[in-house]
Amino acid sequence: METGKIVKAFSGHQSSISKAIFNSYGNLIITGSKDRTIKFWDLASGLCINTMSSHLGEVTSVAINSTGNLLFSSSKDNSHRLWDIRSVIFFFFFFLFCEQK
Repeated sequence: METGKIVKAFSGHQSSISKAIFNSYGNLIITGSKDRTIKFWDLASGLCINTMSSHLGEVTSVAINSTGNLLFSSSKDNSHRLWDIRSVIFFFFFFLFCEQK
């Protein structure tokens, strides 16, 4: 891979991204944005596979635990949320399985 070359572009947030992380498998990117949403991106396709919204302000931070089933988010609305994201991950793998057939 050529250094500095863009290999994939992701679009879908309505405002700038405050935080982006990879999941523990390296196949998803999770982003928190000023648009108050958290998005899950398939690294291979670049598609947004899920959007979560509950914060009333900009999402300032996202972090995932080592097993990949819990996501912690913080917002400028002074709230913090702990999400069980197993259903998001299950949907992602189901989506991949269905797409390959």
